[in-house]
Amino acid sequence: MPFARSQLDIICCRSDPDKPIAKSDFDDLTKRWKDLVNTEIVTEGFQRLYFDHQVHPVLYANHQGGYRAFCHACNHNVAGSFSKAVSKWRSGSERTFDCPACSASYPLEDVRLMPAGAIATGAIVFSGVESITLTSRVESDLQDILGNYKLIYKRIG
Repeated sequence: MPFARSQLDIICCRSDPDKPIAKSDFDDLTKRWKDLVNTEIVTEGFQRLYFDHQVHPVLYANHQGGYRAFCHACNHNVAGSFSKAVSKWRSGSERTFDCPACSASYPLEDVRLMPAGAIATGAIVFSGVESITLTSRVESDLQDILGNYKLIYKRIG
């Protein structure tokens, strides 16, 4: 359960950062869930469900307390280098990461974030959740409509 002055959101995005979630995907999901109460979607409920439309990929990650970043090749802590790579990408550079410890070069989205984060083009957001558990029906619906997806937990202070 979130702290008294904190809000926790569950962000659902496709695993492929270049495959956008369309408004029609969100509409299909909300039609499936229209007769459900919010505790039949997220156990213990939530405050709001919305579609975060994006034209280009963005980084979804935890806000309060941040996150740690690790090279997927050597497991080195690369938080500072990751932050610089994200800034360069946002300024128009390629979406790549070069590990300063092992020199591995790979897509920025392959850096392992803890807690989990993702680069994605749009998301479905369960805002103000009271638990981090989606019901099995909702998980099945998400898989059916979105294919492979990731869940990101974002605490807002």
